[in-house]
Amino acid sequence: MKISNDQPFEPKGLEKAAKLTQKDDVSRVSDMEKAQTADRVNISERAKMFEEMKKEIEYLPDVRQDKIETLKGAIESGTYVADATRIAEKLYDEMI
Repeated sequence: MKISNDQPFEPKGLEKAAKLTQKDDVSRVSDMEKAQTADRVNISERAKMFEEMKKEIEYLPDVRQDKIETLKGAIESGTYVADATRIAEKLYDEMI
């Protein structure tokens, strides 16, 4: 058996496969470029000031110990007088 063909053998779809491979290569390069760009965050001056204030507040005591000691002393010595009207107003304001 003898097979002869004057035309060179070219598999069908080879060009299509080459184009797909080129697209994949371009896509990979594009993905790599995206990955290499650095992310940036811009913080406003107001946000910076807020952060500084927050740090300063952290150093403040939770309770005003000096005021507590003054009130304790007044209660123990019997000189503390509670203003019932003022207490009632504060309680009412908090309920609203």
